[in-house]
Amino acid sequence: MRWSLVRAENSEPLTRGATNCYVLHGAIPVLIDAASPTAEYVDRVADALGGEVLATLAATHGHGDHVAGAAAIAARWQGAASVKIPWPERDASTGVDWTPLRDKQFIPAGDGQLLVLHTPGHAPDHACYFDLRSGTLFGGDLVMNGGTVTIPASSGGSLRQYLRSLRRILGLEPRRVLPGHGDPIDHPAPLIRAYLAHRQLRDDQVVEALTVGARTVEEIADRLYPTLEAEMLAAARENVRAHLQMLEEDGRARHDAGAWSLVLGP
Repeated sequence: MRWSLVRAENSEPLTRGATNCYVLHGAIPVLIDAASPTAEYVDRVADALGGEVLATLAATHGHGDHVAGAAAIAARWQGAASVKIPWPERDASTGVDWTPLRDKQFIPAGDGQLLVLHTPGHAPDHACYFDLRSGTLFGGDLVMNGGTVTIPASSGGSLRQYLRSLRRILGLEPRRVLPGHGDPIDHPAPLIRAYLAHRQLRDDQVVEALTVGARTVEEIADRLYPTLEAEMLAAARENVRAHLQMLEEDGRARHDAGAWSLVLGP
């Protein structure tokens, strides 16, 4: 599958400096993610298309750094369909009528097809798009080179679902992942395994923090990330909250009057 990269600069601390969007070339030109509403960004998408007429905008998920440009793209290419896994309360804010996708659905793309894979965790509506012929996965915010992914537990993120999504993609053995941020991942299996190990380590550290008396998300985050820059602290606290919520789901922790504690065994 032939593709071109269109990057939108992004100064948020967790995005590796930009959001990656991908133009897929061929009979059915597709844009994966629309990161910016600016005319300059839309012009760069047009340049990447090279005269092709966009047929489909496919979003990996509804976070602003991936769909902020959806309305501008829809206005430029009015015949293009906009598709994504549904999350109505998020979709309503984009100014675009999205056609819902289903897990394991195939959509025409380029000169072939993409398999839609619902991979919630980072967001309830997160999806990856898999080109089976080349083994290329358009991965959105599932993984990235040089960093980990935030699980925003306060706005629909779920660590349990995220771990399940990582294992699902690991089992499909993609040859390459083209992420929403950072460089391409040419050997994704070791990175995905490292992500799983990292989350297990953080789980153990959260339990240890509770054991020694930390009771709030803030106290636990300060213990786990003692030297973290202030601009990254909000994301770290979201990850701690995601771990605590999974511990609560498992009956290993409880939340009462703003304080967290371990549930002791019988």
